[in-house]
Amino acid sequence: MVTSRRSVLKLAGAGALACLFNGAGLAASQRVVALDWGAAETMIAMASPPTGLAERDAYNKVVGDAQCARPETVDVGLRLAPNAEALYALKPSLIVINSAQAYMRSSLERFAPVHTFTIYGTEDEPLAMAEEATSLLGKAIAAQEQAAELRRATATVLQQLRLSLVGKTKRPVFVVQLQDEHHAAVFGKGSLVQGVLDRIGISNAWTGKADFWGLSVVGLEAFAAVPEAILVYFALPQVDVASIRSGFFWQNLPQVRGKRAMSLPSLWAYGGLPSATRIAAAIAAAVDR
Repeated sequence: MVTSRRSVLKLAGAGALACLFNGAGLAASQRVVALDWGAAETMIAMASPPTGLAERDAYNKVVGDAQCARPETVDVGLRLAPNAEALYALKPSLIVINSAQAYMRSSLERFAPVHTFTIYGTEDEPLAMAEEATSLLGKAIAAQEQAAELRRATATVLQQLRLSLVGKTKRPVFVVQLQDEHHAAVFGKGSLVQGVLDRIGISNAWTGKADFWGLSVVGLEAFAAVPEAILVYFALPQVDVASIRSGFFWQNLPQVRGKRAMSLPSLWAYGGLPSATRIAAAIAAAVDR
């Protein structure tokens, strides 16, 4: 019997994939530093949390939910400029970066071997790459079983969400990260969001060009080009969403006037499988309101 839509949304939205293996964890000899947040949330979801994490407090605010870093996790500085003293003190056995941080590899290898958690920067779509990256990371930290189960659990939730949405909406959907009163980043081809939309059977209203992360920064008026679309949006914590929503450009969007603009909780749209699950659950809940 197919799980009900409500229970699937509750499962995914509550971060149910966060602790698949309560008894698992990194071996005592492993001290892994994650400079990439997608890798960090993936490790936490596999119950093998990193010893050190870049921008730990910001990570907890943005990614948060069940993938919060533990209080004892050491903050090792900025993602693009980690603190050398903190790395030296931790004596990590492995440092995990993403493909956009590859320029730091040679300097980081002074402290430990470096593993690249690759989701972006290839010809393959990021959700498929996140699945592969999960397996490779699991192998690197001796958590192959946990990685395989995380992949299976993610696939199950996405499939159940797809089934729950059959016949719910035929409208295309803009998925947007608000920036200011005039601009937003819209997710398109090459983004984790696009992969999620494809898996749960929702058409993306944005077909324009996209950057390395699958993003296009556009004026808010761009969304008026597809007036029948649904617009779902979120913002990073520092963005004044209330000011944007009270502005002239926002108020005159056809999606706003037609009550088809819906807010999402704070999301990290550049992460791994845990983020993909939360994105899918949030979008599914929004379009079925």
